[in-house]
Amino acid sequence: MSDRQYLSGHQKRKLKEKRDQESNKYPKLTEFFTINQVGDKKLEIESQKNIVLACSSSSFEVAETHPDMVTINVEAGDCKLKEREPNPSETNNPFEDREPHREVNEDTADIVSYNDLPLWPSTLENSFISRCLLKDFSYFQNHDSENSYLNSASLSGKSKRYFSNTYFEKTLKNGHKIKRYWLCYSPSKGCIYCVTCKLFSSKESLFKTGYNDWSNISRDIEKHQQSNDHINSILTWFTRKENKITIDKTLEEQARKEVDTFYNILLRVVSVLKFLCQRGLALRGHEEKWGSPNNGNFMGIIELISEFDPFLREHLNKCQSNTSKTSYLSKKTYEELIEIMGKQVLATIIKQINQDDVQYYSLIVDSTPDLAHIDQLAIIVRYCYHGKPYERFLTFLPIENHTSEYLFDTISSYLCKINLPLKNIRGHAYDN
Repeated sequence: MSDRQYLSGHQKRKLKEKRDQESNKYPKLTEFFTINQVGDKKLEIESQKNIVLACSSSSFEVAETHPDMVTINVEAGDCKLKEREPNPSETNNPFEDREPHREVNEDTADIVSYNDLPLWPSTLENSFISRCLLKDFSYFQNHDSENSYLNSASLSGKSKRYFSNTYFEKTLKNGHKIKRYWLCYSPSKGCIYCVTCKLFSSKESLFKTGYNDWSNISRDIEKHQQSNDHINSILTWFTRKENKITIDKTLEEQARKEVDTFYNILLRVVSVLKFLCQRGLALRGHEEKWGSPNNGNFMGIIELISEFDPFLREHLNKCQSNTSKTSYLSKKTYEELIEIMGKQVLATIIKQINQDDVQYYSLIVDSTPDLAHIDQLAIIVRYCYHGKPYERFLTFLPIENHTSEYLFDTISSYLCKINLPLKNIRGHAYDN
């Protein structure tokens, strides 16, 4: 008979109550979250939005129930997000702004869609005025050669009047015509403005806020043209424009002089580098200090040339007095120049070998460690160019072992990289 003892129903209920009391001491997991109750009625989705992935070769369209309309354009690795153009059949927001979107490119001098004066910002900053001064009056006039200004319609009694191209000119008593360069037409508002008063005048006038009283335009335009405020704004326009041109010319002249100065410095530096590299001479010495006998071949030759070259001597004196000034004589600069010159020399060698009358070459490979005890291959080619034999060094290639397969893969991959076909090798020699 089993020794197991079974609890009575009363004992089981007491144990359950005890366990419930223990568990109630701790907060429930649901107390840490907010639960939104959703009824049995299904949510109605007002519209389906499209996510379009547009690529240069193909396009894919994926429908997604999402509250925002998104279009993803991927072109040449560039990914941009923008809203999909609305469908006229869709329900529109009655409070949505219907004004067309126009952008201003702040990084350039071009004012995008801002030749329409009413679209200018309410407060004109100096940077905005400077960009306007880069333009001519004709940029802001919006002159229509067909004389079609339908948006300028204005009621005058029972008839409509329109703006005309004749107002862009003033006819003198002797019959001569003078252009009103300052007068500008707004395609969006159908009004005319004075661009100089809009930019520089502090007084309010109809030609600053927009004029469209075509029945009295001849009188009012003449009155505005003779006003002191308009004359002052015209003078301000030409004065600032002339000053800006003068300043720009001064800056251009200063930049040109600096370019010429550094060009002549680099010309001397490159000549010294060519002299040393052709002879395989070391560039650096024990210290990099001007005037020291141990500053190396490069700095020593520069000092020698400066004794007979006033331009280079003046540049060295400036560099010694102001160490923060760019000198183009540092080791970092001439190492970059050597790298650029080396690439150009390599390109010239490859171009010579790949010519039809050359085409074939021999390969010479040697192995030698550098100062850091890294084993490396010296790649040399020999070829005949214009009837003369040439032996040219190409590069050093670091290697990890000397197995024939590894060496072949290393050499062949490099030759393919610089566009020298293996099939054109007619001889090869190896050392070490």
